[in-house]
Amino acid sequence: PDTQLTFMRPLSSLTHLLDHWLWPDSALAMHLHSLFWFGLLLLFTFRAYRNLIVQPWAAGLACVMFALDSAHASPVGWIANRNGLVSATFAVACMLCHHHARTARGVRARWAWGALACAAFVTCMLAAELGVGMLGYLVSYAFLYERGALRSRLLSLSPYAVVVAGFSMARARLGYGVMGGFGNYIDPLQEPLRFLRVLPVRVTMLISSQLSRFCSDLYEISLPPVSGYMLAIAAGLLLIGVWFVMPTLRADRVHRFFFAGAVLSAIPPAGATA
Repeated sequence: PDTQLTFMRPLSSLTHLLDHWLWPDSALAMHLHSLFWFGLLLLFTFRAYRNLIVQPWAAGLACVMFALDSAHASPVGWIANRNGLVSATFAVACMLCHHHARTARGVRARWAWGALACAAFVTCMLAAELGVGMLGYLVSYAFLYERGALRSRLLSLSPYAVVVAGFSMARARLGYGVMGGFGNYIDPLQEPLRFLRVLPVRVTMLISSQLSRFCSDLYEISLPPVSGYMLAIAAGLLLIGVWFVMPTLRADRVHRFFFAGAVLSAIPPAGATA
């Protein structure tokens, strides 16, 4: 009776309502709808990589690796998990528009791209709560990628902070959230101490699974002592991966931006999964 599991995802819910209106008896059409969002996500991802990475071949390779990542199997293949695709699509669009806003020369162009970036961030948050993870990349962009006055870079983050604050307030006021330890869900706003306790382990598992083929989903269903061995292996793989990329991180700000963005963006998903 003390368990609550209510997600605030109105935009993603509307996509399922559209399915019900147009093809209520066709699972194939619903899957094609999800594939449409995945294609849109890949398009925005390629454009973002192409704008942020100097070498065209590296941008193309990064996009191919992103497209083939097995982590997409659930949101692409499970209709009810479409929210991940919708949110990610607008999150990447936000990063792309934010980059244009910060590099545009004219004042009007900067304001126009900035408005689009903020609108995309609002939309990604309305698609899924985990859209807040894009804030990690925006913070990394301001501190590690962008150059210029620190005050200007900090001010560029203020619209997104306002969006997150407004979303959190609306979510709490409308009664959305997770309580009672349902599965692996932990709401950082309602159970901050419990979230902080699991954060190091879950971030380690998430990032390690991106640097290797070590699947974090297996950790979810494992019990001691197997789960302990898996965590130790994941931590070891993560340390080896960091050791290999450290020279590149020291030499190139683009690599520092992507690496820090990946680490920071892994914090919000830690409330839902390892």
